[in-house]
Amino acid sequence: MTPKEKAIELVDKFKLSFAGVISADENWEDLSKQCALIAINLLIAEMYAYDSCYCDNYYFKVKKEIEEL
Repeated sequence: MTPKEKAIELVDKFKLSFAGVISADENWEDLSKQCALIAINLLIAEMYAYDSCYCDNYYFKVKKEIEEL
């Protein structure tokens, strides 16, 4: 899965979680992106805590793709 596909998948999963919970007036896209960024930042932090030398560029690319959506 490409970083862009993973970014879209993450944002879409959070969009689904808001269905029927927030009002239609709120911007689901922005809220979904914020949640996806929180999740990916936590994943990157956990990876770094496990092995500070380990940097998987894939997840940094996913983060960038989320920011660009």
